[in-house]
Amino acid sequence: MPTPATHTAPPATGPQKKSSKGQEALLAAAVSLFAELGLKGTSARLLSGQAGVNIAAISYHFGGKEGLYRAVLAHITKEVTSRMAPVWLQAESALAQCSSTPHGKAQALAALHGMMMGFAAFFLEETRVHDWGRIILREQIDPSPAFSILYEGYMQRVLTLLAGLVACCTGANAEDESVRVRVHLLLGQVLGIFAGREALLRSLAVTALSTAHKDLIYNLLWAHTQAALNVHGATLPTQAAPCNQAE
Repeated sequence: MPTPATHTAPPATGPQKKSSKGQEALLAAAVSLFAELGLKGTSARLLSGQAGVNIAAISYHFGGKEGLYRAVLAHITKEVTSRMAPVWLQAESALAQCSSTPHGKAQALAALHGMMMGFAAFFLEETRVHDWGRIILREQIDPSPAFSILYEGYMQRVLTLLAGLVACCTGANAEDESVRVRVHLLLGQVLGIFAGREALLRSLAVTALSTAHKDLIYNLLWAHTQAALNVHGATLPTQAAPCNQAE
């Protein structure tokens, strides 16, 4: 039986106190600018100008531009966790009851379905994810010293949960490298849609994804996932509706 997943709380970025309007304005400006220009391409002057605050406020509230960037990653981690926590808790419960019996595997498969659909819905339905996703992808491609805030804050938990569920469904060992790599390939289906959205829109000859397009993505994502694992979801609905945690 796989060991139930554990996770680490997001690293603290400073004293926990009520945010001021200046802090909130800087955080909102930082999300937008860091998504567009990255950490290196965003100056303190740009940040303060877009936030409408004195440039000294960055050092006062966050200890400098790098501190503000860490605060952005902590903010993203907190938001992702708050939206996805119900799905993750379901997965942890399924892992705690994992067994080689058909019932145990069916529970793991249902939890895997919830995680994959929730992940897809998060990127397809939540409008604010566009900037968050650009920052997350940039950190994956060119990680900064602050990458651990994302990884230890939620990524490690997600990867461990998915590895456990895949192992439970297939009878493999969750610690095997092949399982870990397979999890990344499964997640890559969703990230490919997010990162390649413009090419997909042009290929479909549309300007936006309709509800029908999204339903098709959800169904094909789940069909591909089952095929990749050589498992069947007879206990799951034929229409693989997403587990949308977006507000």
